[in-house]
Amino acid sequence: MRTLSRPGTWYLFDYGMVISTAPVQEDWDDLCRATGIDLQPPSSPYWAGRHGFDAGDLSPEAYWVLADLHVAPEDVVFIDDSPANNQVAEALGIRVVLHTEDTDLGQELALLADPA
Repeated sequence: MRTLSRPGTWYLFDYGMVISTAPVQEDWDDLCRATGIDLQPPSSPYWAGRHGFDAGDLSPEAYWVLADLHVAPEDVVFIDDSPANNQVAEALGIRVVLHTEDTDLGQELALLADPA
């Protein structure tokens, strides 16, 4: 069995129909239990910059809030279907996976978890 993650690694992905469907209430409830924060309301930290980003008022560089999360860029893997989003993340020192319909996500994560 292959290892798909490393301790201390954060995995960020664009849930919006990239590698999953939109979250249902049970998903939001699970996130709340896991984080101790109700992330569903538009006023939550989850959405803090998202609306400005989606509207084009916030650059991809300004959208990343790793300092607020107290995590180093090299400890993050970003999974997205947008080459532009991945380029910005990579320029910030974040490891990226460009997700396409042909991507074997398990294989990509295993390579990142054990690059040797």
